[in-house]
Amino acid sequence: MLACMGGGTLAAGGLGVTGGLAVLGATAVIPAAAIGAYGLDKKITQDYQQATQYYNEVQVFTAQVNEAWQNAMAICNAYKELSMSTSSFGQFFSDMLNMSSGAIGMGQGESFQPLLNEAALILHGYINIPILKDNIFYDGFTRELKELNIRAGECRHSFYQYFISLSSEQQDFMESCRQDDFSHRLAEAKIYMEGKFGSSWKQLQANTQTFLVTGGAFFEQMSAIRQSMDYSGVCFMLGKAMEVELKKRLFKGFCQYVESQRPMALYASDWPKILCGRSASGTPCLRADGQITLGALAYICCGKYGDDVSAASQHMKWLSSYGRSVLFNQILSDREVQELFAYMGKFIHHVADTYRNPSAHNQIISYSKAVECLNYILEQEKGFPWIMKCFRK
Repeated sequence: MLACMGGGTLAAGGLGVTGGLAVLGATAVIPAAAIGAYGLDKKITQDYQQATQYYNEVQVFTAQVNEAWQNAMAICNAYKELSMSTSSFGQFFSDMLNMSSGAIGMGQGESFQPLLNEAALILHGYINIPILKDNIFYDGFTRELKELNIRAGECRHSFYQYFISLSSEQQDFMESCRQDDFSHRLAEAKIYMEGKFGSSWKQLQANTQTFLVTGGAFFEQMSAIRQSMDYSGVCFMLGKAMEVELKKRLFKGFCQYVESQRPMALYASDWPKILCGRSASGTPCLRADGQITLGALAYICCGKYGDDVSAASQHMKWLSSYGRSVLFNQILSDREVQELFAYMGKFIHHVADTYRNPSAHNQIISYSKAVECLNYILEQEKGFPWIMKCFRK
């Protein structure tokens, strides 16, 4: 059989058994090679498909990386732009804030305040511009930053227009305020005021303390240019401090005391007339808070009603009772209480007429007048600090 597969026996001219074996081996190799080739082709196809999948995934990932990179660069650039704008305008606002003390001290507070308010709003806008929205760069950032930058430019222009409208002396003073650390002057003024009032300092309302400290700091800052400056702000602040504090004790406290004894709803005719007003319907009510100025407080202390002796007597009766029972920290006779109120009325009236009212009504207050005001209110033996020591806590 093998010889036959080899082409016959050797004698017949074939390859014999050996040739048959060779043919048989060859016929076995051919299917094996075909199978191997099929398997190799299938693996190549699978590898290609997998490589294609990997390639597509890399392309998607590359696009995502590029997008993230662009987003990161946009965010980085936005932070740089915003940082530059905020830093620049922040310095401008800081200068304006320092100069605001000078503007108020010169009696220019009303014209300067709108400029400072606008600057504060712009700075607040810079701080609150969103750079990210849903963790990606906010596409409205550039527009909002541009709008704020335009507003900032307009604010600067308005301030410069205001500044050049001032006299050269006022400009010099404003410039000195810009370079000065006003917070340091405030700290020094607070130490001075605390020393003047002693233990009574803590009895003062927060607004009273603020007015006193601000007035003292204004005076120190403006003293560098004595001849040319208007010290109205100093006198106004000190007068305002007295008005706020004494209104609490001589009007509000007095009203509360009378109300506790004779409720207005039932006994309005028994009340001191200077405390009373009329509502829109005509019924008795307390006078409006805005009507109680320093001048009104002086009249409350004095109880003057012109020719109306009965009203004056009734007023002083109530005032003496309030002073002994509630207001003063000493045991005093009616005569002593009335003398103390009379002194307070005279003191308040002088401050109102000589310093507070002129400073509030467009009169220029000189350096010497400001010194006189400070000395009268704070330095004399029976000044404002002494009056505060007479009150109960």
